[in-house]
Amino acid sequence: MYTPTKARIAAMATLLTIASIFTLAQPAQATMGQCPSGYFCIWEDNTYQGHFARFTIGSSDLNVAIGGFVFNDKTTAVWNRTGRIWCTYQDKNYGGSVRSWGAGASNPNLSGIGWNDRISSLRRCP
Repeated sequence: MYTPTKARIAAMATLLTIASIFTLAQPAQATMGQCPSGYFCIWEDNTYQGHFARFTIGSSDLNVAIGGFVFNDKTTAVWNRTGRIWCTYQDKNYGGSVRSWGAGASNPNLSGIGWNDRISSLRRCP
């Protein structure tokens, strides 16, 4: 009967820990299907790819990291899956130019409307 030594158990635990760290460090690939009903969702890259975040209320400053990623001026796709109108703003604290998104509105590439990498805050429109 094989019984691992304490040194082997410690070595295996260390390897599992290292493997877990590298797995967690890899950015998750997002898709449009990750945006559940009732949320306003944003993606880093066009066609709903790259880093992803979802909101029920909004954020006054996208310079604050969400899941380890800073979305400020790095949003390229949006989808409003709520029943309310949402507003995206060029500046933090809901300032600067504003773009509204009706219920169900989406855009896979904000470059086409001049809003690529320009969103710094967002919320349900007041």
